[in-house]
Amino acid sequence: MGFVSVQLNYSGFKKVTLFLKILQFARLPLQTLIIRGEMTSEEFLTEKKAHRLLLVDFYATWCEPCKMLDVILKEVKENLTDQVTILKIDLDESDELKKEFDIMSVPTLMLFSNGELSWRMAGFMMANELTEKISEFV
Repeated sequence: MGFVSVQLNYSGFKKVTLFLKILQFARLPLQTLIIRGEMTSEEFLTEKKAHRLLLVDFYATWCEPCKMLDVILKEVKENLTDQVTILKIDLDESDELKKEFDIMSVPTLMLFSNGELSWRMAGFMMANELTEKISEFV
């Protein structure tokens, strides 16, 4: 069984590093991944403005493709190092954002560049394709 390490950053959001027995090879550095359960539109706006390039993964804990996406996001982060921040939001806990962005399926990926939505996709793609897509906005 894995464990969870939690720290609070400047804005009070939890930065979490998950060490899951099944996905031990997919560990992400603490600064790489911000995981939020419930998030309001106002909190999301603050987070968008805090990062030049923000990849948002709207996921659900029961979603198997969402779990597989963690491995892909790790590889993307390794390829892009500090050029992108990844924010994971549990859609089951964030109804306000689900309605605001009209999200009908998980996983849904959104890329925000300087606070503006630049790209959106439902489902997932391979790490090299996702890296190339994000690189267009770096």
